Amino acid sequence: MKNKIFIRSLLVTFFAFMLYSASMKRNETATVKVIEPKIQRKAKAPSKKQHEPKAPKIETAEFNRKVSIVKGSQTDLATAITKAMGSNDSYQVVVQDLNNSKRFAKVANSNRVHKVDQIMRFFILLALYREEQKGKLRASTVVKISKADHAKNDQMLQVNIQYGLAYLRQAMMQGSKTAANALLRTIGSKQVAQIIQATGTKQTSLKGKFTANTVGETTAEDLNKAVLALYQGQVVKKEYAYRVLAAMHNPKIKLTSKLSGTIYGIGDSNAEIAIVQTNGKSYAISVWSNTNTKFAKLGEAVNKWFAK
Repeated sequence: MKNKIFIRSLLVTFFAFMLYSASMKRNETATVKVIEPKIQRKAKAPSKKQHEPKAPKIETAEFNRKVSIVKGSQTDLATAITKAMGSNDSYQVVVQDLNNSKRFAKVANSNRVHKVDQIMRFFILLALYREEQKGKLRASTVVKISKADHAKNDQMLQVNIQYGLAYLRQAMMQGSKTAANALLRTIGSKQVAQIIQATGTKQTSLKGKFTANTVGETTAEDLNKAVLALYQGQVVKKEYAYRVLAAMHNPKIKLTSKLSGTIYGIGDSNAEIAIVQTNGKSYAISVWSNTNTKFAKLGEAVNKWFAK
């Protein structure tokens, strides 16, 4: 019995060995095929010439425009302005010595009228104090904020609450569009248009509320005229001109951010105006550009020129 079991085990082992040997031989002679996964490729659509999106006309023709310097400009001041503003941006700059009308510089590579927003607060200030000068508005006047006045996310002022003119003016100068809208409504757009005309500007206009896409349009040349009209007492009496300047005192604008002295100013992300009084020199500067990244450098360059 034991012999039979032994013989059977021997036979099983023998046949297993034969199958293993045959399998190894096949593996050695077999050719291995590597099949890569097929990548589905989309059929190409009929080729169409791709065009870069066009920049707005206001910029396309502006960037390569030759810099223009108005005749009579101080040559070295104009050179300093051009160097500060560089050649990559579109801009207009006007600088005026307030002690000598013959010392000025007007430099630009753009002659267009441009859209502006918060700088139109300057004309609201002028109109506000002119209405006070006429007796149509008083320090005791209060204004209720309407739903139409209110700007989104403005936490300074609440709808249906009354505020005094002084508080609204201060809030406006701190950037509240709600306050600017409320003052514009109180003064009236016609009166603002009249004050703009009284400054002698030709290309400046109020287009809408301070929450609109376009609040107004102007040029650096017009902004310069408006500042000079205020400084020379042409639009409001001296007492009220001082009040306008007081509202513009110590401005948080880039143009004068690196300067010291007595400074008045106002502006937005594209346009700024300032009156600077330092070391016995007084001058006005106005600028428009498609970007305000060079404004601080411009302010320094102009101030350095007047310090000579």
